[in-house]
Amino acid sequence: MPSLAQYPKDISRLPIALQNATAYLSLTKFPKGPPDIRNGQFLPPLAPEFSGRKTLVLDMDETLMHCATHPLKTEPAFLVRFSDTNLLGQVYVRPYTKLFLDLASQICEVVVFTASTQSYADQVLAHLDPDCRFVHHRLYRQHCTIINGGFVKDLRLLGRDVSRVVLADNSPISMALQPDNGVLVSSWINDDSDSELMDLLVLLQHMTRVKSVPRYLRERYGLRDWINGHRKACGPL
Repeated sequence: MPSLAQYPKDISRLPIALQNATAYLSLTKFPKGPPDIRNGQFLPPLAPEFSGRKTLVLDMDETLMHCATHPLKTEPAFLVRFSDTNLLGQVYVRPYTKLFLDLASQICEVVVFTASTQSYADQVLAHLDPDCRFVHHRLYRQHCTIINGGFVKDLRLLGRDVSRVVLADNSPISMALQPDNGVLVSSWINDDSDSELMDLLVLLQHMTRVKSVPRYLRERYGLRDWINGHRKACGPL
């Protein structure tokens, strides 16, 4: 999770997923007004046991695990069934995912927020957190804000103090409305030597003492400035 200032400014040198996300972010005009909360906020009121904690919003696919329609080099951890087809998904779990969820749940309110369907996500989470001990809330594709075809996760709709919310995701598109709250995690497919979730845990432990999440993450990672550097035609976020 390096500062984005270390990423190449030449988009063609970025991983293909980041190239596509950067193109989207550079050309899309995002709404500036307040969110539509006529249907209420997504989460129930903050439970007393989470008072004083940060809220960690976690992406799922390529952040905690990877799902493939064909086997990779190693055996999958488990299988899921796609509700709209007869295909089975082969699920590979990022190293340290279960340990990370366990430890993160002890210092944060944990929300898994995925752009995937609920039926698929619930199957995955039934394996990652079978006793529902670590993931306190779940949000799905229907909770995303669709802007110009992109699935954006608007943290203002959670019903939490946004200054105390961290969004960890492998896609900067998810963070487009609150880039200063985002920690951009590298996309994971099947690298057994990966330890990025442990790095994220160290960051979260440090952030328990941070008063303003957006101020801290903007200075440390610079996601907003990096996005704005590619938005010459649309103006800054």
